[in-house]
Amino acid sequence: MEPQCWSVTGETFVSAEDRVARLRGHASWLAERGVQLVAAKVSVACTRRLNDERRRGRSRFVVDLHAMERLVLRLRETAGTEVHAVCGKVGGIGDYASFFGPLSGRLHVELARGREHSDYHFPGLGRLSFVRDADAHDPLVMLASLVGKYVRELLMARVARYYAGAEDDGASLPSGYHDPRTERFVVATEALRRRRRVPIACFERARG
Repeated sequence: MEPQCWSVTGETFVSAEDRVARLRGHASWLAERGVQLVAAKVSVACTRRLNDERRRGRSRFVVDLHAMERLVLRLRETAGTEVHAVCGKVGGIGDYASFFGPLSGRLHVELARGREHSDYHFPGLGRLSFVRDADAHDPLVMLASLVGKYVRELLMARVARYYAGAEDDGASLPSGYHDPRTERFVVATEALRRRRRVPIACFERARG
């Protein structure tokens, strides 16, 4: 089995010149308002990881939260100073301190707690805000959401390419959601998955 059960063969990143120019314009617009784009960091939890965590009693929402925490810790390392990270609400949680993973045990003060907004300050790390529908109000969260959607599509294309015969035409690729296209992909790859001995726990999230 190849690492991660997905393929990056033939993968390239190109964009039309007019789109590049448009994005540079957006970056300049943000820079004029004091926002400098430095880097984009993402965290991917594969299906096996989600299933393993589920067996330990951790839901996908908790896995998402812990991924956010690790990204904030990396951001602090990169920035070299305290940071303010604004995150979307995860699973409608109000009391995030009870679900912290990488940040559990760290000294912090709760600044706010509620369905709309929960806020924490960690000395030496910075401020961590969880805001309901943040991607509808905060331009940087909107941008981060777009990056996340792009990475998700990229990952699904990699998964499809791992299985021989998957056509990368944009229409036959699985979406990863519960839809007919993905259901057809699951059925079509069943025999190949058996031959390659891909465990079901690496392919589908456990339900029920």
